[in-house]
Amino acid sequence: MLEAYLHGFFGGPALWQPLMDSADAQAPKRPRQRLMLKLPFHGGPVAPSFGQNCRQLWQHPGLHQHAQPVVHLVGYSLGARVALTMACQKPRAVGALTLIGVHPGLVDRTARRQRRQADAQWREGLEQLDLRAFAARWDAQPIFAHRAGLTDQQRRLLDKERLGHAPPSLQEALRVLGLGAMPALWPRLPHLALPVHLIVGGEDSKFVRLAAQACQVLPDGLLSVIPGAHHDVVLTHPHAVAGAMAAFERRLDLQARA
Repeated sequence: MLEAYLHGFFGGPALWQPLMDSADAQAPKRPRQRLMLKLPFHGGPVAPSFGQNCRQLWQHPGLHQHAQPVVHLVGYSLGARVALTMACQKPRAVGALTLIGVHPGLVDRTARRQRRQADAQWREGLEQLDLRAFAARWDAQPIFAHRAGLTDQQRRLLDKERLGHAPPSLQEALRVLGLGAMPALWPRLPHLALPVHLIVGGEDSKFVRLAAQACQVLPDGLLSVIPGAHHDVVLTHPHAVAGAMAAFERRLDLQARA
């Protein structure tokens, strides 16, 4: 099954590499076909709305050729929201879905408006600051407070991807792909009849709650909580995430043989 990976906001495909290395070390004989996608406004094609951007990603040559359910979409944070939307758009083209730190969308109108206002302030920050200063302010958010403890290697990998972006593109990403612009997908979850793996850091309390709620309504959901990890679980705990994904793959193999 083709594995297609979607990174988070202000990130890039290289941030998946530690996870890829861990997965290959744990299952060296498992054949893999991987596709690292760039999100819209992060080097990928762009469209005017959240949903249109997700549909446009389906036109990527590596995905467009697969008419059968042979794609395993794997997304982190914003990439997880994009992957979930893509699966809702074309469920028959998705054989499995792994969502890491996902938010299925804001239902409350006030919350959506407040999120759009918050993202507008971040867009202003991109006008006033260089990318390194913006990254420092972004990391000061409570959800990323743990980044103060990143290793030098993790920090270099993170900054190498982040500092290559264009601020105007990131501004558009916040406007078009922000949580306040994303359609709420909670009503779609009970009808998403495919295996869905939700992975979340155990210290990421808000997203633990969201993942548990989603898992309760998904027809075929599996929840994996990584102890000691925060929202950056892919970057900080790649071995544990790879192990959880390997267990999900074994489950998929059993389902395929049943």
